Amino acid sequence: MLKIITVFIVCLTARGIEYLVFRTDQTFIGEAFIHKLFGILVLFFAVNKAYTWKETGFNRTKSLKHIIWGLLLGFGVFFVAYSVELLILQSRDQNPLLSFYVTSFSISGNQGMSTGFLFLLICIMGNIINVIMEEGVFRGLFIRIGEETYSFWKAALFAALLFGLWHIAQSVRLYIDGDLSAVEALSSAAVYVVITTIMGIKYAMLLKITGSVWLGMAEHFVNNTIINVLHVTALEGIDTQMSLRVAAAQLLSLCFAVILFIITKANSKKTFR
Repeated sequence: MLKIITVFIVCLTARGIEYLVFRTDQTFIGEAFIHKLFGILVLFFAVNKAYTWKETGFNRTKSLKHIIWGLLLGFGVFFVAYSVELLILQSRDQNPLLSFYVTSFSISGNQGMSTGFLFLLICIMGNIINVIMEEGVFRGLFIRIGEETYSFWKAALFAALLFGLWHIAQSVRLYIDGDLSAVEALSSAAVYVVITTIMGIKYAMLLKITGSVWLGMAEHFVNNTIINVLHVTALEGIDTQMSLRVAAAQLLSLCFAVILFIITKANSKKTFR
């Protein structure tokens, strides 16, 4: 656990510096990617020092197949989620429409509105960097290290909790900037920790099912990207039901992961294979 916590603190420190000092996600770039590149560098050194890439989930066997299935899973659950959102808004005579443009995500509401190809490319590349770092570190590396001493579930739950804590950075910054009160910041941070911890468990299950990080990485990419580029406009505003949309998509994908976990008898299989 000391190894895991050390890597986590190093990466979290870099994340805090970027969010509080450089604030690249508030610039025209719209992405906080520097600490993710740093995290990939940490992952590279950690894996090459103690393991192989195959031993941490970067198995090339069936990688393309798993990526395709992950993309299909992501787009499938969001197709249902967007459809439900549109039907709800239509039933309230809100005249909902889908709009395609790039924004940067924030817990206080998506920021900016860009339609240029460059911004779309930055969004896609930023999210690719994001999922490589987060899935590689929190699932591949942390679960691999954790299983040296503990069971898969203990390692997965610990990694998922750290993944939840990883996502409080925006709440902290909004509090420091005075945009949220202490109570509001604690509330938003608590909600974020719970949601992302559950997501971390789901991605760990996808890792256990496939023996690699690729399927979870692809689904994670769709989850992060689609809310930045596909928006619902209605008379009451833009993306007013985004939290409901994301919750519905995550619930569906979690149910899929649980069912597949049971059907494939993944619990009896070796995690990295």
